[in-house]
Amino acid sequence: MEGLHDSLYYFERLQKTLFVMIQQFGPPTFYVTFTFVERLWDPFIKTLHTLHASRLNFPNKIKTLQSIHIVELISIDPITCARNYNHGTSFFQKPITKYHSFFGYISNFFIIEFQNHGSEHDHGLLWIKNAPMYGMHTNEEIEKFVDMNISCDVSLLLNLLQNAQQHQHTNTCKKKTHVFGRFHYPLFLMNETINKKTSSNK
Repeated sequence: MEGLHDSLYYFERLQKTLFVMIQQFGPPTFYVTFTFVERLWDPFIKTLHTLHASRLNFPNKIKTLQSIHIVELISIDPITCARNYNHGTSFFQKPITKYHSFFGYISNFFIIEFQNHGSEHDHGLLWIKNAPMYGMHTNEEIEKFVDMNISCDVSLLLNLLQNAQQHQHTNTCKKKTHVFGRFHYPLFLMNETINKKTSSNK
């Protein structure tokens, strides 16, 4: 049962592993999320089109596909989508999890989740060697570390990735509320990184 995702034993094992890692390494340095926006990746859509277009009576030329065609191609083949995602994330995580020279990596913890439509995504924690910690280092040291490793400059990304990294309101933003913005976006703009403690009454 421990190997069965979403089972009680599986999450208990993950929780115990995470608590041991926090006890050994201290608070994690980075929280990261990996997800796969299949509809924006033309090479993958081309593969799905080759596999299923004739059976679905879709247009022969991929350039003539409409959005509804792309959504159907993704929805009818979740196994290929999941395997492709797993291959991509494994390749992407290798510089972080295998080669310790990557900004002083120590260890990591990842958990896999699936959205309602079956799309796989990973949430992870990274422990970085000699990273400054709250209560042990000055605000200046923490802010300098953040500026060295994190950027809000979307111009550093390819145009394709820029579209996927900007928040767009969906029905999820209204979940359990009657107005958009339960995640409190957009946030106020700042010209520089500021280490600001959250008030305890919020």
